[in-house]
Amino acid sequence: MQNIELKMADLLIDVGNSFVKAAIWEKGKVCSLFKLSTLTFLKHPELLIEKLKNFHWERVGISSVVKEATDILRKLFPDAVFVSADLELPIKIEYDTPRTLGADRIANACGGLEFERSFAIVSVGTAVVVDLVENQTFKGGIIFPGLEIMAETLSLKTSQLPKINEIKEIQIPGKSTKECIESGIFLAVVGGIKEALNTYNMDTVLITGGNSNILKTFIKNSIIVSDLTFKGIKKILDEN
Repeated sequence: MQNIELKMADLLIDVGNSFVKAAIWEKGKVCSLFKLSTLTFLKHPELLIEKLKNFHWERVGISSVVKEATDILRKLFPDAVFVSADLELPIKIEYDTPRTLGADRIANACGGLEFERSFAIVSVGTAVVVDLVENQTFKGGIIFPGLEIMAETLSLKTSQLPKINEIKEIQIPGKSTKECIESGIFLAVVGGIKEALNTYNMDTVLITGGNSNILKTFIKNSIIVSDLTFKGIKKILDEN
């Protein structure tokens, strides 16, 4: 009789500056996804446990860019693998300060190997990050303020311009002050991304994070990968 090895699910957690996302990874994909704000998690970490109480997992992999959240998660999941440059990774890292390299950037770079050995990554969140992976080696990247930070700064530093909470679509040219701000902020971000990508000269561009759908229309050869960070955490977990 043939022996069949049954593999349990893995719990993957991605902590960003804005949100904590937890995924149950099973049979090669995210089967269940939970999200709460990072601020809420820091105040009430028990809410994450409550969301996960009906699930079972074999291993835990965590990517976190928030130290306070990392400390909490180490207590909640003492046997978890926390993404860092010190682990066994499926990529090489050419970076002058590898210990300052964000766990999310490491995870995204590893996750991208599912598509190519060489590619660019555009990650849009609180900050916008455009990283380069060449021949399975992380080469570095650029970081600049995200859409929300730009909007918030513009509102704080001007007396009459309205505050923009979220950019879902843009109108060029803008027909109202709100539309003008939305379009200006968005095109500033797109311009920075395009300039970086022109320098990298990669055929494959992976986009992850918020506003991916709008960005894709402006960036050639781009692929939206909403679960890129989870793919990377999973790859790293498998090697450690």
